[in-house]
Amino acid sequence: MSLLLRNLQSAIPLRRAPLRARIELLRHILGIRRFDLGVVCVDNQGIQRLNRIYRQAHGPTDVLSFPFHEDLRAGAVPQPECPDDLNLGDIFLGVEYIFHQCQENGENYYDILTVTAAHGLCHLLGYKHNTAAEWREVGDGLPASHPSRHGLVLAIWLLLRPRPRGVRVRELSPLPLWRGLGARGSMACPGSPI
Repeated sequence: MSLLLRNLQSAIPLRRAPLRARIELLRHILGIRRFDLGVVCVDNQGIQRLNRIYRQAHGPTDVLSFPFHEDLRAGAVPQPECPDDLNLGDIFLGVEYIFHQCQENGENYYDILTVTAAHGLCHLLGYKHNTAAEWREVGDGLPASHPSRHGLVLAIWLLLRPRPRGVRVRELSPLPLWRGLGARGSMACPGSPI
């Protein structure tokens, strides 16, 4: 189905084509391309407003996910009962917040956007990390029964683990995961703005 990618901010330059290609790759690897997905890029003010309304948290954050299938078991792919259920939900990326974090840590902005989008996708697939036990489940990777346990998805989960301050993401990566993906093109963006 479709990936709807919208940039509703002007604080930070954003090239949508490379981000779209990377998110499409994640959707392919996870086996969720048949589901609609919305990815919305917002500035600090926008993400802070959403964070306050939906999480009662003050301040900006990197990602907020709004799953269509709310009671999904961690790592499970939804089993739609009708065509209207072919929707994963929406991910809001705080691109201004992410950009400033990348500058502070010397990390590649588009790599971190990809990791953050993967983090949001994992939330849409039922993963949570509100408690220590949930965080351990995330840190241990995907369940052995999950069809995408190996490869890029597991590598992304490894990247999401806490790391010592000053250790850059690419130093933890077992593969040069996203080099050159932007050159593979992008998909059309049907649908109306969110």
